Amino acid sequence: MEEKLAQKLNLQAMANAVRALSLDMVEAAQSGHPGMPLGAADIITTLFTRVLKHRPDDPAWLDRDRFVLSAGHASAMLYSTLHLCGYPLTLEDLKNFRQLGSVTSGHPEYEPKIGVESTTGPLGQGIGMAVGMAIAEKLLAARYPDTTDHFTWVLAGEGCLMEGISHEVCSLAGTLELKKLILLFDNNDNTIDGRGSLACTDDYVMRFKSYGWDTFAVDGHDFDALEKVMLAARESSAPAFIQCKTRIGKFSPLEDSHSAHGSVLGKDRATLTRRNLGMNETSFYIPEDVKLQWKESARQRGVAYADWQSRFNALSSEDQDFCRAVSIGREKLDGVIDKFKAEQSAESSAATRSLSGYVLERLVASFPELIGGSADLTGPNCTHTSASIALNSSDAAANYLHYGVREHAMGAIMNGLALHGPFTPYGGTFLAFADYMKPAIRLSALMNRRVVYVMTHDSIALGEDGPTHQPVEQLSTYRALPNLTVLRPADRQEVAEAWQVALEQQGPSMLVLSRQAVRDTGQPYRKSNQVKLGGYLLLAAEKEPQVTLIASGSEVPLALQAAQALDGEFACDVVSMPSLGLFLQQPQKYRESVLRGTHALVIEPAAHSGWEKLMCNELSFVDLASFGASGKQDVLLRYYGFVAEHIADRIRTLHTIKGAK
Repeated sequence: MEEKLAQKLNLQAMANAVRALSLDMVEAAQSGHPGMPLGAADIITTLFTRVLKHRPDDPAWLDRDRFVLSAGHASAMLYSTLHLCGYPLTLEDLKNFRQLGSVTSGHPEYEPKIGVESTTGPLGQGIGMAVGMAIAEKLLAARYPDTTDHFTWVLAGEGCLMEGISHEVCSLAGTLELKKLILLFDNNDNTIDGRGSLACTDDYVMRFKSYGWDTFAVDGHDFDALEKVMLAARESSAPAFIQCKTRIGKFSPLEDSHSAHGSVLGKDRATLTRRNLGMNETSFYIPEDVKLQWKESARQRGVAYADWQSRFNALSSEDQDFCRAVSIGREKLDGVIDKFKAEQSAESSAATRSLSGYVLERLVASFPELIGGSADLTGPNCTHTSASIALNSSDAAANYLHYGVREHAMGAIMNGLALHGPFTPYGGTFLAFADYMKPAIRLSALMNRRVVYVMTHDSIALGEDGPTHQPVEQLSTYRALPNLTVLRPADRQEVAEAWQVALEQQGPSMLVLSRQAVRDTGQPYRKSNQVKLGGYLLLAAEKEPQVTLIASGSEVPLALQAAQALDGEFACDVVSMPSLGLFLQQPQKYRESVLRGTHALVIEPAAHSGWEKLMCNELSFVDLASFGASGKQDVLLRYYGFVAEHIADRIRTLHTIKGAK
């Protein structure tokens, strides 16, 4: 049947339908990027009609091939292709391209129901997420070889391959021998600044050979050659790189010009382009026979589904649930966390990074869906456990990734792992280095996927390494990021509860942890999770409080010491605020019950931006208004005022506090 269909297909007409719809979308919106859709339509048409394993009527099929458009500016091409295949994207959706509330936004936004596997647009990120998806497939195939056998395809352009993240992730993909990963390179020798300003003269094929990839080169407008090389790439024993030579803006008056990249062609040029495509000049019109060829060819790509379904049904119900999982089992998680909290600890003080490691010992042993890792800081981040097995080229039955010194790659790959499922990735580095991976963290938040960032060495207290390693602005930066839950726990119970919060929610979290030992706050065992509330009253004054000392993480014991020093002078509450974001989400009545004092003093060794949202009548800070310095921990903390005596003196000198002496 498939051979007969191939004889009937007019791939040129089908590709031109993608071109025409993409052009119409850009013209209707009067904004967008026609260059790549006109140039790469032959690539995506060959892939979706002759090679890709997918089912438009079941976009979430577990064993589907994944397709990631890393060059997200070509979103019109992706939407047109998905519409023609029969995914739930209507012609009206295409006409609403780039309009408020439309599912066809200016760059692809993660929506698996319509076949969009990931949010892309920041160049290179899609390649990183594709690597993560290929790793997930490898891990899953090791556990369920009878029901997991699919490829991850990613389409990228020059811009994607210039971005540094492409070097990071492709190098690692070669090391891990991800043979189910195929990168299609739309090589049109153009960027926004133009061919004459092209800032990259790499030999792309040699570059990927050096990574350990199999490499191919093909005319990106030759359908037979494209199909042949794509099928050959699937037989590779390593990741495959296919360089597809194309012409940007093909069939338009701007063919081969960088002006085609992101410019609306305009009515006259668009009309001429449709004529060149052999299309009716009516916008959004596609001949019926071409529509039918698209639908039938897409249907044929999913014929293996019935056989797969019978094999999947043969799995135990427990294994089926694992493969489908989108969340951590809450009852089981509650039990693991509660057992840890109830255990007696002989340590009166410990680094919160160490406490996190102790929690992970229980979690990793209990939840096979957890995939850990670190950017070459496994020991300092405490992310490796006795149950962790490192992934390498030959051992796919693993749950830990050594990313190397590749923070940005780590973030993007974790996004890919989370998107593919059923895995929940966590990965560590120093908080100051989180900025190396900021674009990936931002995409975690934008897609609202469960990724856990373990950030250690969270303050000037790390000491002699100095200001290059001492974070100052990072807490404010990441607290400002929508959908990202920032958690800075203070003690054993809070660390456990922070992990519980991170694993229970849908979106991403960042655990901010200390390198130095932190004195335990002495809280009695509690079954309830106080971290979920963001902040809570840790120490209540015996009479109406005049001052509320607010702190997070390692400064909570310091706030308790300061309150003790002020005993008899001022009535002090102490509030632990592990998550400012979660606290601000609580009902006003609860927030008022916690922030009782006339004056609030926030104690945190970082820039204080964001705390103003507490809306206290009088708010002061013991914070950092500069970078740190190199020196011994105790010396630095005293120099910058993070000692109980200094905080007590600040309270004594605040003239706005009633009853100040």
